[in-house]
Amino acid sequence: MERTILHFNAPLLPITLERTLRPELKGQPMAIALSLSPGARIAFLSPEAQKEGILEGMTIPAAKKICPSIVYSTLNYPLLFKIENSILKKVLQYTPLWEYQGIGRLYIDLTGTKNLWGRGIDVAHRLRNEIKKDLGLSGSAAVASNKLVSAAASRITGIEGDYEVQPGQEAEFMGPLPVELLPALNFTRMNSPLKDLNISLVREIVDLGIDNLRVIFGLSSQLIYQQALGIDNAPVYPGGNSPASYIIRPTGKDPGRCPKSQGPETLTEEFPLDEDENDDQKLLAAIYKMIERAASRLRIDKLVSKKIILTIRYIDKTEGAGGIILPRPSFWEFDFYPSIKRLFARVYKRRVRLRSIRLSFEQLCPEPRQLCFLSPHGNALDKKTKIIRAIDTIRDRFGDTAISFGHAI
Repeated sequence: MERTILHFNAPLLPITLERTLRPELKGQPMAIALSLSPGARIAFLSPEAQKEGILEGMTIPAAKKICPSIVYSTLNYPLLFKIENSILKKVLQYTPLWEYQGIGRLYIDLTGTKNLWGRGIDVAHRLRNEIKKDLGLSGSAAVASNKLVSAAASRITGIEGDYEVQPGQEAEFMGPLPVELLPALNFTRMNSPLKDLNISLVREIVDLGIDNLRVIFGLSSQLIYQQALGIDNAPVYPGGNSPASYIIRPTGKDPGRCPKSQGPETLTEEFPLDEDENDDQKLLAAIYKMIERAASRLRIDKLVSKKIILTIRYIDKTEGAGGIILPRPSFWEFDFYPSIKRLFARVYKRRVRLRSIRLSFEQLCPEPRQLCFLSPHGNALDKKTKIIRAIDTIRDRFGDTAISFGHAI
């Protein structure tokens, strides 16, 4: 069966949300950074800021030198979480298969739904209009036979519009596009040979041929060549990751059971680092903060997790990942942290700085109603749980930063 993959892209989502809260910023150059620290990088820019020559990845001080009038802010995670869940509810009307790619970006698998909803491009147009009408959010939607091509098509469509790449036209479509749209190209390491060879378009990579690519790019050559031809067999992974913690629960599930056949449930924490970092102590402190947030959310929802996936993203855009199965399901930091610390040591193999860290807590089940009173560690466990509960109470009253463990600072 021919695949039908829709990619929805709302590149100005954080800018739009900020202007909704502060209408006086409409038409002004704006930047959204991950934090307000001096070294924080700009993650999102308004069109007005881009016209001033400001680029994503610049620091706020560098941007202000170029455009002193620029207005900057940080991501509004609570509002972002609310809007993205509203988008997701609309997507779920058409298919349960979706994958979160990043802020304002979703892969949506429409394969096999033509008899229900019509052609993929019609669904794309309808979904985009529904999001704009009900949420006031502009976006682009593109349909193709795979994730790579649909994502590239949505990016070139611009801030708003629909695009369809017909099956069999993937290579022709990708040919005139800039090479930056190929995920397999690691521009930190490969930018120099590309410049030396005066390669800027995807078709120029195809023209080199696989044998020449092997000489230049080594082990990555086959994947680069396939992507240049518009070939991508990666599936749309059910669920995904969000900038805020969230839980997706399959509808109709018996809350007292968690059978495997009901599908995956995931709670995810993602931590974009203020500055690229390779100091283990600082990275582990960030990981512990993520664990605290996730564990607190699990306790609130009375859920426990047995499987944890750690994903790290290097500054050169490559990723490393690994997973662990816990001895028993839990929602306590002291159960999570030792295992995740060992997992981090296993996954973080390169001494290259990291840009972000992501933890996914999977195999979620309702909190067991009966405790094991025969455990030889019962007293010690009881003391630990009382401390965590007390910290939760303090933070509920005075905020998350009111109290912290030393290794999380």
